[in-house]
Amino acid sequence: MDIQLDDGLCFEIFETINVDTPVIFTTAYDKYTLKAFKVNSVDYLLKPINEESLKAALCKYKKLYADKSPFKTDFRQLLNEFRNQFKSRFLIKIGNKFRSIQVKEISHFHICEKNVFLKDFQDKDYGIDYSLEQLQGILDPRKFFRINRDCIVNIDAINLMHSYSSSRLQLTLKNGEKSDLFVVSRDKVASFKKWVDR
Repeated sequence: MDIQLDDGLCFEIFETINVDTPVIFTTAYDKYTLKAFKVNSVDYLLKPINEESLKAALCKYKKLYADKSPFKTDFRQLLNEFRNQFKSRFLIKIGNKFRSIQVKEISHFHICEKNVFLKDFQDKDYGIDYSLEQLQGILDPRKFFRINRDCIVNIDAINLMHSYSSSRLQLTLKNGEKSDLFVVSRDKVASFKKWVDR
């Protein structure tokens, strides 16, 4: 269960009805941990969720509840659903028309003048109604990485990585684009290298 729903926090459900089912909570924030464990929580997974954390949570559920549960869970099916849970396309408004853009067509997402844009591999920018924080929760973390506070980049868009000042890295994209927008923050360099070398 996602903690932050479109119309509020999921805890309102527990205040309204009696929920006996064990719950694995997911969220991009750790501030709800205590509240989650006051209801029947099995685990609390921070986004972006990795497969190992999900497996561990499901094993914990199985150990604690599976034998006592009136329903059976197909964990392989659940993992397959997890692998396919990430956003696959964005609906973009262009004037009075709409266009669907596949995630695989997107080079990167960036902030410009407080607005968020996606740029496709044809170098076209489109405004979208998501924050970078929201995008981190819905994009496949194997394909996309937030390199700094203003940019999330697609692994398939990266051509070269260069050493940069203050122990940072600067990326050159496959379209030749190279700017301060594509500088990996110093605190993200180690995790970025692991992500690239996965």
